[in-house]
Amino acid sequence: MLTPRHERLLRHLCRDVRLTIGDLASELLDPCVAEATDSTRELSGLVTRDFLRRDRVIARILPRLETPLAVWQPGEPRPETGSIAWQSQKRWDIEPNVVPVYRAGPLSRRLFGYATAGGPGNLNALSHDIACCALLVAFSRTAPERVRHWVGEDLRKTEQGHGEKLPDVILFGEDLKPYLVCEVTGLYPKARLEAFHDYVANELRLPYELW
Repeated sequence: MLTPRHERLLRHLCRDVRLTIGDLASELLDPCVAEATDSTRELSGLVTRDFLRRDRVIARILPRLETPLAVWQPGEPRPETGSIAWQSQKRWDIEPNVVPVYRAGPLSRRLFGYATAGGPGNLNALSHDIACCALLVAFSRTAPERVRHWVGEDLRKTEQGHGEKLPDVILFGEDLKPYLVCEVTGLYPKARLEAFHDYVANELRLPYELW
């Protein structure tokens, strides 16, 4: 039988984020606990029962996410994208390591859906997916309502039109209207950040945060 904490983790992996690592999984299991605990045995039990899949991959793990690199509101000038690109590239200048990652298993997908992508990808994609989970965990610490309002890119892919960009996360309020775009920046050049700004500002007309 699944406990409510197990269901919470598995729903996130089926709907909101593609991958997690042990420390982040611990915080998703217990969002009210200030520090992550060792949940290795608990996660292993879910792997054995086919609710989780575990892989060993090479990825870069960012330090704990605390504050966004940039915050923008409609009506403000475009942020200094060159500085943001430099900060992001510096942040990702860390050695990759072999880490165990967890993703939704077949029983979880049968129960909670198939929104998130399946197996592991390349180094940059894996690192980015883990960072997106770190953002979800950061919100669970400081802004739990954002966790409830989180709609990830995989849930929105079917609505993507030709030529439309797909930000990592859009937050939707209780009225089902979008109110904030969130993007976890990778090794993005200045031009990509400018294109992201122009799309969100001119097409979506929403505020955004770059993490």
